[in-house]
Amino acid sequence: MFERLSYRLKVPLNITLVVLLTAAITALTLLGYHYRTVEPDLFQSGERLAAAMAPALGNKLVRDDVWATWETIRGPLGVSPGEDTLRPAVVTVLDADGSVFASSAPRRFPLGADVAAEDARYAGHGLDGRAVNGQRIRLEDGSLLVTRSVQVDERRVGTLLLELERPRFLELYGGALTQAAWITGILVAAVVPVGWWLGRRVARPLTRMGGLVDRMATESPGELAEEMPVRGSEGDELVRLERRFAEMLRELAEKQRLEGEVIRSERLAAVGRLSAGIAHEVNNPLGGMLNAVSTQRRRGVDDPEVARTLDLIERGLNQIRQTVGALLVEARDTPHAVDPQDLDDVHTLAATQAAGVTIHFDCRLDRRLPLPATAVRQVLLNLLLNACQAAGSGGSVRFVAGENAGALEVEVSNTGPAMDPETREHLFEPFYHRGGEGSGLGLWVSYQIVQQLGGSIRITSSEEDTRFRVRLPVSAEEVA
Repeated sequence: MFERLSYRLKVPLNITLVVLLTAAITALTLLGYHYRTVEPDLFQSGERLAAAMAPALGNKLVRDDVWATWETIRGPLGVSPGEDTLRPAVVTVLDADGSVFASSAPRRFPLGADVAAEDARYAGHGLDGRAVNGQRIRLEDGSLLVTRSVQVDERRVGTLLLELERPRFLELYGGALTQAAWITGILVAAVVPVGWWLGRRVARPLTRMGGLVDRMATESPGELAEEMPVRGSEGDELVRLERRFAEMLRELAEKQRLEGEVIRSERLAAVGRLSAGIAHEVNNPLGGMLNAVSTQRRRGVDDPEVARTLDLIERGLNQIRQTVGALLVEARDTPHAVDPQDLDDVHTLAATQAAGVTIHFDCRLDRRLPLPATAVRQVLLNLLLNACQAAGSGGSVRFVAGENAGALEVEVSNTGPAMDPETREHLFEPFYHRGGEGSGLGLWVSYQIVQQLGGSIRITSSEEDTRFRVRLPVSAEEVA
């Protein structure tokens, strides 16, 4: 199930788990260290207490003063429970023979008794008159026992026994455990949100790229590339991966654009060849029919109905001839090269037919260029008239022309509704048009002429405007 989670959750969860594991290991390590040190600390505390009490007990043992001895060993037991001071559970004093001389628990260890006989936990540790001084003994129930010799003038007169109960030992360790738990909880509460935020931040590039990959099947790579953030040349692996992914999207968009242009050019070239072939085949019988109509007119026609029929046939044949002539496009060189006046003429001709449309004309060409003026004028006039028609009454058209990098560049833009992708795909095909107006031959003829002149024509369309960009190169030899 964890494998199915998004990296948006995996990375923060992994960081959170690492933080929790680190906190648990740290807490257990500290507690283990405390567990190992609390017992020696308790032994040392008991030994210090025994060392402080032993000198006060020597004379009392020599005088055989049980009551005074009992009062002395009861002193450490009288500490208030709220004070943070080590309090032994039982204090017992043995005489030189190892018998009980006095005890803070007289019912457990009566006067003159053997401690090993009274309490089985004390058995087997050599607690008699020859008991080793300063022993550290762990009893069966986990309680601790400290022994100390009581001496007078370097003569051993008894033994002091301090028992530290197991519950007290656990109480001290439990306090450390509680404190460690609180510190660990506070650290986890403070670090986990930061780790979660850092994890989400680290995983953000991966999740963004994953979402874009899922959308590549239905959306344009170019549009997806625009959503990628702009990264510098430096960065970590994720930044480099994100930058390279954005470059891949842009390259894929450019590849698709070039493939579309190649396919469209091949399709238009095939349509052009087919149209030219059909036009040549139609021209021969068309010329014969027009000659027959002309011959019949010269011989005279007595019947008015026949005359009207001949007029109708002649107009129809002339219309067919004009259409066929449009299909036979050929950009031949003419003695007249294109100059700024030709572009002004295009503006004048378009303005007479652009009723209700505002044309912003900007001609930046200041010299003659070796391009066929007739063909160039036909291309620009077709584009300008098409833009006026698309803008409609109340719309505006912008015409900008000039020389740039050894080529004539012209941009014709118009306001109006944006073109859908299907319209842009078939826009330069003959007899394809929008809205039921025109034959669509104008743009097709313009495309054919631009191709024959070695140029390019591109179109972009958005809600703001639709733009045609024409580039007609001029070779260095022609300029010279």
